Amino acid sequence: MDKKMQLIQLIATILASVILLGITSDIVTTEAKEKVKEWFISIKIIRIPTEEDTIELEDTYKDVSNYLAEKELLKDEILAIYSEVSASVVSNKAHKHLNRLIAAYDKYMIQLNEIKEKISLFERKYDKYIKMLKNIPDYSPALREKEEAKFEERIVPLYDEIIKQKQVYLDDEAVVENAFQSAKEIAEWLFNRDYYDLTIICYYEARGCSDLGIAYVANVITNRIESDEFWYAHNAHDVIYAPRQYEPTWTTSMNQTDARVQKVVEDFLRGRLDTEMPDNVLYQAGFKQPGKEIWKITEDGEYYCFG
Repeated sequence: MDKKMQLIQLIATILASVILLGITSDIVTTEAKEKVKEWFISIKIIRIPTEEDTIELEDTYKDVSNYLAEKELLKDEILAIYSEVSASVVSNKAHKHLNRLIAAYDKYMIQLNEIKEKISLFERKYDKYIKMLKNIPDYSPALREKEEAKFEERIVPLYDEIIKQKQVYLDDEAVVENAFQSAKEIAEWLFNRDYYDLTIICYYEARGCSDLGIAYVANVITNRIESDEFWYAHNAHDVIYAPRQYEPTWTTSMNQTDARVQKVVEDFLRGRLDTEMPDNVLYQAGFKQPGKEIWKITEDGEYYCFG
């Protein structure tokens, strides 16, 4: 601030103080008192930029830049997981990837909101700086020219860079959000495609088994969907109703299930129940498949064999 402005503000403050000392008299009207008080307050709050304000804004920019440099957002990881979800052909695999995606997405959003707040802090201080520039009186053109030149040289480039960074994060957020929503839709579609048929066959094949035994039956079916050996199978229905594959399809009405089986099948298809069954286990029966290597014999007496 130049000496002329300092002198003007000093005189105005002294004058306002002297007036306030005299407005306690009954001679001065209430309206006049309020106007003088308002004028005094306006004198006190008017500020123009100082070198300290400029340095503070520059320091805020440095803080924001350093923070952004330290943050490794999970966009690339999220898009990679999305690719795994979209490449999945069965719900249990898609949902396992989706569960990882949800965790990464939640972490991403926390980091992104922190970044938005940092950028918003700079923007608020920038707006405050501009308001102070406008406070420079018209009768001080030299000061206005000096402060505006400093503003253009030191502050505007910082603001432009912040806005550029902000747009990058907004664009990335849109890409991540689109991938996240799409992944959920894919996984849910796969779930709905196979859920009903699996609850029916698992009821007839394994309702007397443990929860894991029920999940094993479902897992063999999803393995067959993925396997080239069962090239005709594009969904659970294709596997279950293939000729001479599952006895209940020709010996029962195949129209029952129960709450326990439904829950186990849902947990399995949503990736919450991991059977640890290898992808190439393709056969399940109450006996060893001829010429097939056994993966596991369960407590229920079921043989699970590799393809």
